[in-house]
Amino acid sequence: MWHLGSKLSKIGLREIEINGSKVEVSVADNSALVVTKINDLKYSSSERRVVGLDYKNTPTGKLLILCIGAHCLIIKLSCLDCVPKTLSQFLADETYYFLGTGMSNIVQALQQYYDIQCGTGIDVGYLFARILRKPNIEGYGLKELADEVGMHIEEPVGKCPNWNAPVFSMEQIKYAVHNANTSLAT
Repeated sequence: MWHLGSKLSKIGLREIEINGSKVEVSVADNSALVVTKINDLKYSSSERRVVGLDYKNTPTGKLLILCIGAHCLIIKLSCLDCVPKTLSQFLADETYYFLGTGMSNIVQALQQYYDIQCGTGIDVGYLFARILRKPNIEGYGLKELADEVGMHIEEPVGKCPNWNAPVFSMEQIKYAVHNANTSLAT
């Protein structure tokens, strides 16, 4: 018997390596696929309640990136006819902690442009500054924060990709998920 949900789960799935770790990445460019992939992420997060989050808003497109453990989802917001309720509910769920860089800007943009409320957004710099008791590092970027804890990360190089491309190359996928995935790893 053919099951649409299991077929949708495999669409756009790629395995990449970031900073020495294997990560499964899915790219969703329509509402039905977003719903399926959000449900997959929630299923994979049964014990993990921290989600790496990033938002890219450029002239070449808008992306929302979510990472839990070794699973990342790139949502091509520019391609959606509407924001699925499943996505809005997931981001508003206060039992998840959304971690990333520039979280106040991300939360504000999601609310302003998509009427999405982000339940618990935590900036990585803020978290590190509190945990390490070093208030001066709050404004650091991911590379500098990783250096503070002895981690080596490689940042993506090159110019910002075309986020409206119909299909993303492996390099575009790595570029897109870098910040959300690295926010979890540091």
